[in-house]
Amino acid sequence: MKKGQFFLIASVVVVSFLSAIQTQLGSYSAANVASPAQISELFILNEAKDQVARAALRGDCESSAPIGNANLIELKNMSEKSAAIRGIYLNITYTDLCPRPVTAIISVKSERANAEETLIVN
Repeated sequence: MKKGQFFLIASVVVVSFLSAIQTQLGSYSAANVASPAQISELFILNEAKDQVARAALRGDCESSAPIGNANLIELKNMSEKSAAIRGIYLNITYTDLCPRPVTAIISVKSERANAEETLIVN
């Protein structure tokens, strides 16, 4: 084997080895830009406000008279459980369910922040 052949084969092996290492370790250096926005308290508070407003506008007080607006009750339970999985305490309290205006007090608490807003949907 000549020196030129050895150099060429050694170069191919080294480049293949470095490519394999880069492929294996590449995921560790990738930036996940979506993660902070999805777990931030402000995002969760704003998302809860939007969802409550949409559910209040779709609500039907007459068909669910014994418990009030069933959509809002279900939304409250699902949202609070979803936030708890992320380590954030979300509390949605309705002072008026039916008839409109629907009034909701939405609070978010975590180790990093506390926020509370009142939402009135006419």
